[in-house]
Amino acid sequence: MKTSNKLLLGFIGVLFAGMLTSNFILKAKYDKIKSEKIEADEYRTLSKEAFKYLKVDGTDANFDSRISVEFAPDYEISSFQDISEFAKINFKGDTLLVKFEKIPDSLNIHDGRRLIIRCPSMYSFELQNIDGSMNKFKVSDLIVKLKGSSSLNVLENQIDNLIIEESDSSSCDLNMDYQEEEKGATQSYINHLKLTLKDRSSFKADDIPFKTIDPIVGDSADISLSGASLRPLLKKNVQQ
Repeated sequence: MKTSNKLLLGFIGVLFAGMLTSNFILKAKYDKIKSEKIEADEYRTLSKEAFKYLKVDGTDANFDSRISVEFAPDYEISSFQDISEFAKINFKGDTLLVKFEKIPDSLNIHDGRRLIIRCPSMYSFELQNIDGSMNKFKVSDLIVKLKGSSSLNVLENQIDNLIIEESDSSSCDLNMDYQEEEKGATQSYINHLKLTLKDRSSFKADDIPFKTIDPIVGDSADISLSGASLRPLLKKNVQQ
């Protein structure tokens, strides 16, 4: 093969490789932009009205509905687009009422769909037949009521006085992040816990260093405390 032909083939090969690489880069950028747009469009804001009390009822929901309560400087209620019209929002005085309604089978929703509630503070919230989480909340006093088959996961909060009242087959799991945090950050804590367990409800706290804990546990209820969570009770027994 002539040298000129070899050079021509080499040039064509380099050009083709460059075009292929360019296409891969452009596709990656497109996929990233598309992904970011889908993520931004997933949620729909339902309300920005302030409230002091929260009640959520998932009794009529025929899908895996979930609620997440998070600390934020401003009030905002948002949900996945496809369930926004089935999460009914109402305000009665200072109380925010959320009721999940039955979704038509034609929508074919099987996986979990979340409602997210962000607020700077509130006095109490109640869950009825729905799974929920409470993250990074910062309040002095808070009352939590769990009914029906509700479950609540409490993670990374700063609460001085927490009252939890459970009934039916509800459950609550307290998890705290006590790993080494960034310089200047404040660690999570729950100082004082007053707990009431009725019926077949259950509660679990793993290595939470409460200052005090006051549990009232029914005959059929279940409570699990381990590590630092036991110290206030052990100290009380020693003093008696």
